[in-house]
Amino acid sequence: MVNIIKNILFLLLLMLLTFSNAFSQKPYIHNDESVTLITDRNIYLSNETIWYTILYKSSPKNQPAISKIIYIELINNNNQVITSQKAELKEGIYTGNIVLKKQLPTGYYLLRAYTKYQENFPSWEYTTTVISVINPETPLPSINKITNNSIDIAILADGKIGFRIISNNTDSIKSIKLFVNRNFITDSCTYYTNGLGFFNYKIKHGDTVFTCLRLNSGDSIASKKIIINNKTLLKTYANDDYITFVIKNDSIYN
Repeated sequence: MVNIIKNILFLLLLMLLTFSNAFSQKPYIHNDESVTLITDRNIYLSNETIWYTILYKSSPKNQPAISKIIYIELINNNNQVITSQKAELKEGIYTGNIVLKKQLPTGYYLLRAYTKYQENFPSWEYTTTVISVINPETPLPSINKITNNSIDIAILADGKIGFRIISNNTDSIKSIKLFVNRNFITDSCTYYTNGLGFFNYKIKHGDTVFTCLRLNSGDSIASKKIIINNKTLLKTYANDDYITFVIKNDSIYN
């Protein structure tokens, strides 16, 4: 009887592991597409035209290319899409324009381009460009000063460290560094002009992590420290002919 129960437990655990593995593949899909977005300039008056060019490249192993359609969006500070376009890529290139509305208020806007395939990945991986729009009838927005409260760090699904800089004044940043257990990590950092980025370093259970910004003024600002706590606990409860499994996991992974 004991051996039968052990075999049942083993089969149930095997099914749980198989099920978990089957539904955890998406974060590990490799992005085989590259999109480059080029604008004629970065500052516009309202009612002017943004001219842009998109360069598309797919991995050599994907022939023909995965995507033939490109999506372009202009987003305001409230993360609202105010203009969207869809265009056909011809030989990996597209040139288009967006006419800004006359009543568009002064502010910072995000122009991004992506393919349908790239929707499998987080939106902050899309190719983006920050542009400034000036409307003579509305004042310039205030520029937030960067402080340690302006930096958020989090664990991404693949175990890497992601960060977000909550400030309009991201142009004043000279470099971004990662520290793990007080040691400087030399792994490369990917940083976008919209304040989002990540480090190509996978942290481990028990690590103490924080980031450090170096500004053009020479000042350094450190984020708050976080401690990685990754534990998995399996409990079983037996009641007559039923066995209940409870898995508690505060893993850093998705």
